[in-house]
Amino acid sequence: MTLFQMLGSEDGLAWLGVAFTCIYFALGYVAVRMVKRKSVVVVRYTPPDGISPAAAAWLLERGELPRAMGAAILSLVAKRVLTIQRVGDIYTLHKISADAPDLAPEEKALMYAWFRHDDTFSLPIPAGQLAKVVQDFGDSVESVLNPVYFTKNFLLYLPAWMLSGMTALFALYSGNIFGIDNWGVLYAVFYGLFFVWGMFIACAHSMRRTLRKLGTYLPLRDVPRRPITQTDLMPIVWLSISLGALVLLAGLSSVNAAAIVAALLLLNALFIQALWAPTPEGREVIYQIEDYKKFLTEVDADPVTRLQWPDGIPLHMSQKVAYALAFGIDLGWGEWFVTTIADSIESASVFIAKLDVRDNPTNSMPEIDLK
Repeated sequence: MTLFQMLGSEDGLAWLGVAFTCIYFALGYVAVRMVKRKSVVVVRYTPPDGISPAAAAWLLERGELPRAMGAAILSLVAKRVLTIQRVGDIYTLHKISADAPDLAPEEKALMYAWFRHDDTFSLPIPAGQLAKVVQDFGDSVESVLNPVYFTKNFLLYLPAWMLSGMTALFALYSGNIFGIDNWGVLYAVFYGLFFVWGMFIACAHSMRRTLRKLGTYLPLRDVPRRPITQTDLMPIVWLSISLGALVLLAGLSSVNAAAIVAALLLLNALFIQALWAPTPEGREVIYQIEDYKKFLTEVDADPVTRLQWPDGIPLHMSQKVAYALAFGIDLGWGEWFVTTIADSIESASVFIAKLDVRDNPTNSMPEIDLK
């Protein structure tokens, strides 16, 4: 079909709207990530002032929470506010102080949310029990970093949302859905589409996690195998419900209209965080973080990546270990710890942040002793 034929066809015009939406998101994604560094690279021996390990992880991973939460916990351990013990795959956190004056806002939020009623807390834990903790922690980090260092670029999303909305309405109109006399059904369709969009978001986030887990079972990969749990089957359930709703939409309108709406919802789900980006001030801070990461990797990587943590023994460390975890420097048990946090908060945070736990390139617990 040529461009002129598409312009003369209602279905073709609708699919053209889908294509323009995809192109807009792709160009926006590239644009917010193509800013080049202007400052000179220098050796940095300390992290930027006011940027905690959790804030550093949050900035480097564009709003993802598991590594940031892990870095916050290790920072609290380094500040002698918490102790943490590991027995097998169980991590037990115990509050030993409540009066530390130098806690970052997100560290205070984590302490209050987790230890409001009890001085002991264990991971992993069912995700539903962590929803409030995840929300409070995420809000606390954002209150410090957004909008000074980070922005969600809401205005950049508006053109895509407007184009998606108009394209969807045009496709549904062409499919004669507005010929239905029952306005209650139309209201149900409207809210049902938001529900399907939410399911697509959940599927996109959860499917990444499941695929990473399956990837640990591939031959020739020297990474710890992550067990497949019942939660990993949820994307199939959500996808099945979404497809059922879209089939119902096709019956009320047309197959082509339902396919166009599905494509638009999928695009908006996949690109839901694509245009999030640091501000100019945030980029400078990220450059400083990367300079410190470079120093930590090249100078202190050897002691940092050999921290010994026997089962049942409280962990002792310096702030360098918390930053090492935030930067993703290979820290064998640290990656297991981040994975445990990710598995605990995965469903609680699915609409809050992407889950991006990196594979640990070793399958053993390194031995470390950092005082």
